[in-house]
Amino acid sequence: MSEIKGQLLGIVLAIALFGVVFGILVNSFGRTSTAIGNRMVGVASTSAEYVEIAPAAPAPAGN
Repeated sequence: MSEIKGQLLGIVLAIALFGVVFGILVNSFGRTSTAIGNRMVGVASTSAEYVEIAPAAPAPAGN
């Protein structure tokens, strides 16, 4: 009977460990995606001005 209890305890501990790791990963990815989204909103809301410059002079002809 104690072997079965030991195996069940091992299974329960393994499932608990995977659950904790899964929870940490979900939380981490959620915070990261929120941070990236906030950065993208910040970048999109900044105003930038595009100034066109004159094209560079053509390269000299080869020998």
